[in-house]
Formats: sequence, structure tokens, C-alpha cells
Amino acid sequence: MVNRIFTYLKSDVMFTVSMVLAVVTSFFVVPDLGAVNWHTIFSLMTMMIWVSLLENAGVLHAVSVWLVSRSHHARALMTSVTLLSFFGAMLLSNDIAILTLMPIYLRLASGLSTQLKIIGSTLIIMAANSGAILFPFGKSQNLYLFGHYGVSVGEFFT
Repeated sequence: MVNRIFTYLKSDVMFTVSMVLAVVTSFFVVPDLGAVNWHTIFSLMTMMIWVSLLENAGVLHAVSVWLVSRSHHARALMTSVTLLSFFGAMLLSNDIAILTLMPIYLRLASGLSTQLKIIGSTLIIMAANSGAILFPFGKSQNLYLFGHYGVSVGEFFT
């Protein structure tokens, strides 16, 4: 059992580093559960569950096939997914766009080199964050500014 845990920790480096850093920082800062925004945590968890359900239902596969049929090479595929991420983040949010499109892209990129997978993933994240900045409901910071100062949509865009 212990051997399986160590094998998992070795294979998932991101999880292991995150866990070690969380334990180390807990010695310097007293944890405060009141500071956690549980609504956001549960909203993101729900979104991740929906993405998993869509993947299990084959919807993500259908979207993947549609994107591949429209793309004749890897560059066109990356461009399509990046633009979809940019405009999707405008309407939804950057988190939702990334959580929805990253599994699609990784499924499509399974035959690509590691370098192209990293480049495509980075482009999706950058496009989602860039697109989300443009609308008041794309980023939580925009929502705060929009609501706190009571600006109209027209004022927000200016």
C-alpha cells in the first residue's frame, strides 16, 4: 500500500509539489477556513463534474471530431481551439473556458509531440484570460469592479 502511494506521488509531480508546498506553508500561516470562498470552489467542482459527464457521454469526442474535420494540420487545430477559448471566455469565464476546452485539446493532441501539447495548452490559457478581460462577466475581478462601482456596461467597455 505504501509502495503504491509513493509510486503515485512520483508519477504525479504537480500534485506532489503542491502538497509539499501546502504542508510547508501551513507551518507559517494559520489556516482560516472562513477565508475560503466555498461558493467558487463548489461552482468549479460542479463545472468539472459536468465536463466529466460530457466526456463520458461522448460529447467532447463529437466536438473533437468536428474540430479535426475542419482542421487540416496541427496549426489549424491549435488556432481553432485557441479562438474558441478566447471567445468562449468572453461569454462564460476564463476558468470555465479552460476547464471545458483543455480536455478536448488534450484528447486531440494525443498524437502530437510534447512540445506542441505544451504550446497549445499555453495558447488556450492565454486566449481564455485575454478574452475574459474584455467582458464584465469574464473574470471575477471584472465582476467585482462592475458591481462595486455600479458602472453600466457601456461605461465598463470605455
